[in-house]
Amino acid sequence: VKRLPEKGGVDQVSFDPKRGLMYAFEAKAKGFDVYNANTMKHLGFVSTGVGLTHTGDVDTANHDVYAYAGDAGALYVYRPEK
Repeated sequence: VKRLPEKGGVDQVSFDPKRGLMYAFEAKAKGFDVYNANTMKHLGFVSTGVGLTHTGDVDTANHDVYAYAGDAGALYVYRPEK
């Protein structure tokens, strides 16, 4: 088991098996971390700029990432580039 760095306390994790990416949604960090599931490396942090981004999911058909931006009362959509 390996401990991965995270920006602000992970609330939920989603996984895209086709791209090999994991997304960790964090309310305190105002965004989500992205990890390579194969190498277990932190790839970066995506800022939503909004608090309570504690929930999200990934559509494995089109690879869109949905992040709930609670303080904005909105659902943000991101598409990772290859």
